[in-house]
Amino acid sequence: MTGLQIGLFTTLFFQFAAHIGAECYQIQEPSHSWEWVQFSLAHAVRASDVVDTLEAFGWKIQRIRHINPFVGVFLVAYHVVIDLFVLGLIWSILRRIRKRLLANSERAELIRFLGLVLFLLSFGFWMLCALLVRPWRAIDIPLWFVENFVRVIDFPDVMEGFQVHWHQVPRQSLESTLTLLCRFWIAIGLSLVLSRRWSWLRSRPILW
Repeated sequence: MTGLQIGLFTTLFFQFAAHIGAECYQIQEPSHSWEWVQFSLAHAVRASDVVDTLEAFGWKIQRIRHINPFVGVFLVAYHVVIDLFVLGLIWSILRRIRKRLLANSERAELIRFLGLVLFLLSFGFWMLCALLVRPWRAIDIPLWFVENFVRVIDFPDVMEGFQVHWHQVPRQSLESTLTLLCRFWIAIGLSLVLSRRWSWLRSRPILW
């Protein structure tokens, strides 16, 4: 079903250019059919990129880019379709891995300890880079954290679809690495909260 929807959305994006106008997209030369397939598959990859690695490093993986808000609305819908499939798959895999890794209490404690150490090292690395090595503007620090949090929970990539940015931190290799690490820890934190919330709901008795 997801594969069929990818094909239908690919046709829809081309029809927008054919009937509404090519100005809906940023196209520098006459487009070919394979470029529209690439456009659709590139957005499928972006939708599957839960922590927005491509956006963090500013990597361009498509020749055609949309510049019309109307097309952006349908791209958000397209991302929702992909995300519902990918997130369900990822959640199922992570749940099985987590169940096996935490089955042993000693191993579970070791994993939690190593996770805490890695988090503290990542936070210290961020402070060193953002405050001393390449100092950021004061206003960019809270905006950077808030935007990263919103981008992680923004699974349909609404912000990316409408080119929304809240800070002016550059996208150089160092800053992009910090962004990726921040989103990685946010995703882990959210998954732990959701997992505990789900366990609590399952433990409650059902009242009819």
